[in-house]
Formats: sequence, structure tokens, C-alpha cells
Amino acid sequence: MGVSQTVQGESSNNVEAMFNVPVKDNVTVRGVVYRDDQGGYIDNVQGTLTALESARFREAGTMRSNGVPVSDLRAGFQTQTYIDSVQGLSYQENRVPLDPNDPASYALVDFKEANNSDLVEDDFNDAKYEGFRLATLVDLNDDWSLLLGYGHQDLDTDGVFQADPNLGTKSPSVQRYSPESLEDSFDNVNWKLEGRLGDLDIVYAGAYTKRETDQMIDYTDYLFVGQYLPYYICDTTVTYPEYNYYNPGYASNIPAGTCYAPDTYATSYSETTVSTHELRFTTDQDQSVRATGGVFYSDLELQERVDFRYPGMLESNFWNKYDGVDSPLNMPFDDGFLSQEGPFPRDTIFRNDIKRTDEQVGVFGEVTFDLNDEFSFTAGARWYDVRVDMEGGANSSFGNFFQGTDVDAFGTNITDLYDGDGKLTFIGDSKLATRITFEDGVTFDEVKAALTEADGFSVGRGSVANAPNAISDLEITGILNALKAPDEAKTSGTIC
Repeated sequence: MGVSQTVQGESSNNVEAMFNVPVKDNVTVRGVVYRDDQGGYIDNVQGTLTALESARFREAGTMRSNGVPVSDLRAGFQTQTYIDSVQGLSYQENRVPLDPNDPASYALVDFKEANNSDLVEDDFNDAKYEGFRLATLVDLNDDWSLLLGYGHQDLDTDGVFQADPNLGTKSPSVQRYSPESLEDSFDNVNWKLEGRLGDLDIVYAGAYTKRETDQMIDYTDYLFVGQYLPYYICDTTVTYPEYNYYNPGYASNIPAGTCYAPDTYATSYSETTVSTHELRFTTDQDQSVRATGGVFYSDLELQERVDFRYPGMLESNFWNKYDGVDSPLNMPFDDGFLSQEGPFPRDTIFRNDIKRTDEQVGVFGEVTFDLNDEFSFTAGARWYDVRVDMEGGANSSFGNFFQGTDVDAFGTNITDLYDGDGKLTFIGDSKLATRITFEDGVTFDEVKAALTEADGFSVGRGSVANAPNAISDLEITGILNALKAPDEAKTSGTIC
């Protein structure tokens, strides 16, 4: 049992109990039970935030908090520097810039605040560990023994374990706008069979672990780097004013309307299972010639689902067609792994839903020769084979709001990319006409011609812009490379 106190933080305490019980002459059980409550030491202090602080509106030369100025290439899409760079090249050339330092430039925009007053708390990053471990040792006979083990642990945390030095507070502090929590649980079963078979010492060891995590993460910091975030949480009359003719009463090219609170967050769920097995033998180590050898196998599967959620999009108006709450439902790709069926929650703008498997096999051995009482010679080798496979998708909603339907654009269909069939369906454009399936052997010119026929505007724009709905030559080259992607990544070899 223990108690401690963190300076400018909360107290912590832990309790641990151990036991060792001889059940029979040849059976012993040992265990430990524990609980560890770790008090917080980081404060969530009051703050407000609006989309006006987005990278989309940040001019070149603006000094970041890390002392690095914004380069011309990273100038926000609605700054004068960016607008000047696309003159004669893009439909955005007539935009009127929105400058956070000039209130007149956003006089017609209502920036709604994210306010964390309800989440303000001192020492909010608590953590609690609870678990136990059990082990049983059985002497099967004079030569063989079996060790069995089982462990379980739950970890629950709140808050975050980082601080923002720019807040100028006396104690470590942050400003978070969504509740943050983690539930992390695992079970582990392990075993070891050990003994002798003739002149050989033999050990077989294995384990199986299953882990689940469920986490909620504040995502507001993405505002400072994500230039497209305002597209989802602002009326399109703010972010794409060159299209204001869709909204009667709005002047062309002048930002006007509402940007809603940037209280974005992410939910993350994962399941991991790992099994390992190793069989090892050794000869008598007192002999002048001795050897060690064995085999190893492991199998891992990770399933992870992450939703990036933007509550503000539920209120945003898109192209005078509908508010976000009535926008098209976003569905997962339908040709691969899914941890959860669609549709996604309405405010889920992006979802990563992925399954990864890793399989490893190894065979190893070494032989040692004593040359004399002082020197010996050892030779060894290991053969290995490693295979990694991925399925699922990184799915986006970009393009849905203008097209009025789920176009499955701009994500990554990992199952299609890594199925090794020499085919790939293009999803790098909003227009459904570009959903062309290409096959290995097609040429660069043939791909470009097919995409130009489907959407000549995007192909032409790709020569002058690096943006969605701008199909560049580099992207076409990427299609040709993807057609040769294998169904799994693998490597094997021998190490001597």
C-alpha cells in the first residue's frame, strides 16, 4: 500500500496484495492483485476558439507559435497570397480575401465560439489501473514442468497527459473543448512446458493476448493545420464565396454567413489479438560441442476504427441545398473489411476502418565448438518469413455535399489497393463518371485520356493546382504504380 502527493496536483494511492500457495507437493499457485489510482496534475483552463484561427485564413509570413513563419506554399486558401498565386489559373482568382487581422474583411461572417466552460477542471488527467496476475507451476515428473499464467488489466483515464506552455499558467494546463477518456483492457494467457528428452533440454513457450481500447480525443488542434476544416463547419458562402450565386442575396466572391464552433473530436476503437509460439532445444552445454535450435511463430491481428467528427457541420449550409443535418449519408466502401456497417454517424466526416495482420515464422540454430580451454567457435543462422496484409478503407465525405449523394471520393480503398488483382477503381475525383476501373498494362496516356473524357476540368486543373478535383500527372503515375501493388507485403531471408 502506498500514498503520494504530486506538487500542484492530486494525491495518488495504490494497493497491492500477493500470495503464494503450495496446493500440493508438485503444484504451486502464485498471484498478485493490484489497484493504482494516479491523481491528476494538469488543469483544463477556460478558453474559447473560433474557425477564424484556421490555417485557411492564415497569411504567408504569419509567425507560428513554434517560431516558424508560414511559407507562401502554405498560405491559406482565402488569403491574398494564395489568391494572387492562382490568377488566370483557377475559378478562385476573384475571391475577396478574409484576413483575421482585418475585421472589415469578415464583417459579414458570424464566427461561433467553441467554449469549454463546462469542461474546466483542475487536475483533470486521472488514471486508474486495476488488474491481477495468476501463475500455476506444476511439476509433472522429475524431468518435466508446466507453468501456466493469466493476467488481466483495466486502465481508465480522463483528460490528457500534455501541457501547453503558451497558456502562461502556474501549473501545467491545456484548453480542451471535448471530453477525453480512454478505456483500455487486456487479457493475457501464457504457458511454458519445460523438460528433457534424452540428452536434449526442451522448452515450448506460448502466449495469447487480446486487447481492446475505446478512446475519445479532442481534435480542435487540427484547426491550425487543416485548411479544409472550415469547409465542413462553415456555410459554403464563407469558404467558397465564388459560388455565392447559388445563394440569392449574397454578393459574389465576398465571404458571408456563419462558421460554427470548431469543437471537433475523434473516437477511436481498436481490438488487437496476438499469439506467439516458440519451441527451443539445447544440447548438454557442458560438452565441447553443443547446439541450440528452434522455431518461432507469431500471428497478430489489429482492427482499428477511428471516426473524425465535426459537430458544426450539422448546422452548416451547403450550396443552398441543405443544412448538414440533412446532408447525404456517408457509407463505407462495400468491397472489403468493415468493423461496423454503415451509414456513419452524420457528423463523421472521415472514418479509418482498417484490419492489419502480421504473420512471422522463424527457424534458428547455432553450434559451438570448443577449440581449446580458452577459445571456441560458434556458427549460427536464422531463416525468417514475414507477411503483412491490410484491408479496409480510409473513407471521406468530401464531395458528397455538392453532388448530393455519397460519391466515395478522396479516401483510400485499402482493400482494392492491396488485393493484388492488378485492378484499381479511381476515386480521386468528385464526379461519379470518373469511377473508372483500370487494369495493369494500361498506359499513362490511356489513363489520362479516359479521365479527361470523364472530367476534363479536373484534369486540366491538375496541371496548376494541388487540391481535390485536380487530377495531376503525378496522380496518374500513382494509379499505374498502384496497379502493380501486391496483395501483401512480405520478406524472407536467412541471416548467418
